[in-house]
Amino acid sequence: MPIQRAYHNDHLIVSISGRFDARFIQDKRENLDLLLGEVKDVILFDLSNADFIDSSGIGFLVYMYKRIKPKKQDMAILGANGQPKDIIEMLRINRMISCVTTMAAYSDKVNKKSGLERLGLKRNSRSRFTLKRSVSKSPNHV
Repeated sequence: MPIQRAYHNDHLIVSISGRFDARFIQDKRENLDLLLGEVKDVILFDLSNADFIDSSGIGFLVYMYKRIKPKKQDMAILGANGQPKDIIEMLRINRMISCVTTMAAYSDKVNKKSGLERLGLKRNSRSRFTLKRSVSKSPNHV
């Protein structure tokens, strides 16, 4: 099955169905490599129709994440359920890559994040909010 691509508000949505495994990666390698060039701001991997993921699928998601983050772009996993969701949570990939159930949930998460930044807050690893501290040197301090 071909990889389905769609755009929604400059977000590239890549839908993967069936098995997201080594054979899928091998068969679709050219198409998958081209995805990096198509990303404008955000790439969402829709796994709502994927019923299986193995280490190759996880490896590909991490590979994409490591290529996208330095470009100040964002990536998220959309709609993972069943075995793919269990594996993503077990490997704690969801701590590195945002995992959301719907596009609306992704939009809410992005809006909440930008709202926190406007207030000068950041979320620490314990899900507590702390004030971002900016260190400024004044002429009176040595």
